[in-house]
This record gives sequence, C-alpha cells and structure tokens, in this order.
Amino acid sequence: MTKTSHYQLPQFEGSDILSILTDINGIISQLDEIIYNVANTLDGDTTAINASLESINTSITSINGSLDTINATLGSGSLDTTAQTVIGAINELNARVTALE
Repeated sequence: MTKTSHYQLPQFEGSDILSILTDINGIISQLDEIIYNVANTLDGDTTAINASLESINTSITSINGSLDTINATLGSGSLDTTAQTVIGAINELNARVTALE
C-alpha cells in the first residue's frame, strides 16, 4: 500500500488485503477531519471579510457625511465670505506694514 502525497491517504495495490472496518473507516475519518478543517477555515475567513466590509461601509458613510457638509458649506457661500474677510484683513495688515516702513 502506498499513500497520497498531500494527505497520506492510503492507495491500495492489487496485492493488498483490504479491511473494511479499519482501512475504509480510517480513510473516512481522515476525509472528515480534512473537510471539517477546510469548512472552519472558510467560516473564519468569511467572518473576517464581513467585519472588514462593515468597517469599510462605516468609513464610507462617514466620508459621505463629510462631503455633504463640505458641499453645504460651499453652496451657502459662507466659505467665500470667510475668504474675503481674511483677504481684507491681510490687505489691511499689508497697508499698515507699508505705512510703518
């Protein structure tokens, strides 16, 4: 009898005497363990992926809220008014500095 290279499952040859209770049950137990481990790994990966997606969705919602606030500010013209006030203050300070020179 030889064994498979990856999971060491038995590969019977013509001269092997097969025992159903020990050989076949052993193979079934090995396959059951392999399938169980694969299923648990996939479940764990799915849980991690779903958590990441929820985090991404939360971030997107937050970004959308920030963009809405920015758009509202730009649309209201308050940003232009603030910029004009700052420019006016800078011009006034430049005039005072020039007068002092």
